Amino acid sequence: MKSKMRALYFEEIGPELLKGEVNEPIAEDDEVLIRVAAAGVNVHDYLDMDFDDRPFKSPYPGFECSGEVIAIGPRVSTCRKGDKIHGGGGGLGSIAIQYAKYIGCDVFATAGNNEKIKLCERLGAKLCINYTKEDFCERVKLETQGKGVDIILDCVGKSYLEKNVDCLSIGGSLIITGTMVFYPMITSKDEVDTMFDIDLRIIDQKKISILGASLLCVPDEVIVNMLAKAVDIVWPLVSKGDIEPVIGKVFNFSEATDALIAMVGFRFPGKVLLVP
Repeated sequence: MKSKMRALYFEEIGPELLKGEVNEPIAEDDEVLIRVAAAGVNVHDYLDMDFDDRPFKSPYPGFECSGEVIAIGPRVSTCRKGDKIHGGGGGLGSIAIQYAKYIGCDVFATAGNNEKIKLCERLGAKLCINYTKEDFCERVKLETQGKGVDIILDCVGKSYLEKNVDCLSIGGSLIITGTMVFYPMITSKDEVDTMFDIDLRIIDQKKISILGASLLCVPDEVIVNMLAKAVDIVWPLVSKGDIEPVIGKVFNFSEATDALIAMVGFRFPGKVLLVP
């Protein structure tokens, strides 16, 4: 008889998560089985549930977790039973501020309320701008004597694209790491096609690079290489205390739907976690 485990899943498109027991998975040749201690809650978990054209068709949401390895496949050589596993992402803005400061960058951060502004200041941002109270693009130009910034890490997307391009210096780069406002708002393909209007001549004249950073559709080997770099470069800084993981809120297993709503509504600064 197969072992059972508790799981969160959905059976139809919509925001409601179901809870129940499913068969415990078996680690295949090149896989490990993890007993989950905490799972990160991400906007893409909501997207998987709310849109039928999602990249993956699994009924189980979730992209990252921490826990303990309890079984390994015969081809696995880098993990052993009993190893502790930590998630590969989450709370991106708070980590980015600290890492950029660590490598010597002057960091400008934007946030939508005073609580998040104070957090950005504590984490080391040189300038924190409440975008609900002032035009962040004009402020950035003022602080840089009209030059603009060299790199923008955009976790939001949507209508900020044009402003972000305007904020960049000549030869600057815009790195899009998420579209947290955009996706939950769309209702049709026609709306998608009109969300990103921008004058391409500006990009050409300013020699701007726009880069996507999503890992949803890239080959597994690319993800493995990127996570290996994070282990080599970022995790030691966390261990030494140079980078502080920011936990916004921890929800229990029974509160999974509330956790998703909190994430999509930007209610908490830092990472939202779900524990068994």
